[in-house]
Amino acid sequence: MPRARDNLSSFYDAWYFLVEHKIFDARGKSQFMGSLRIHVVKIDPKTGGINKREPEKNTSLRNLLQCGPWITPERLSEATRFNNPFGVFFHDPQLDALSSGFESAGVKLAKNLRDKYGSKPVVKKQSEKPK
Repeated sequence: MPRARDNLSSFYDAWYFLVEHKIFDARGKSQFMGSLRIHVVKIDPKTGGINKREPEKNTSLRNLLQCGPWITPERLSEATRFNNPFGVFFHDPQLDALSSGFESAGVKLAKNLRDKYGSKPVVKKQSEKPK
């Protein structure tokens, strides 16, 4: 049985916390990878954000990870379900994680998800960590 992953200080534990989390469950399979969006962006180092008015001030590279809950077909309208028979993901901006490194962005993403959606993942055999 996998151990609890409430201590999300390592990328390794954070990654499997994300993969196994209940908001990505679609009939017993994780849809985390289908939900994950990875962007490499430049930010304004003075503000820590993207400067849309003066983009030339965006000089520091960052990794931006975005994701959100997987919406199963049963919860979609008939028209949407027709075009997305396996479901769709919904981007939740409160989960967005921006960091100078991919691994630290992954840890931030996991912590944001835990804070908003809780820490009780659905354990799935295909996503169990190797021992």
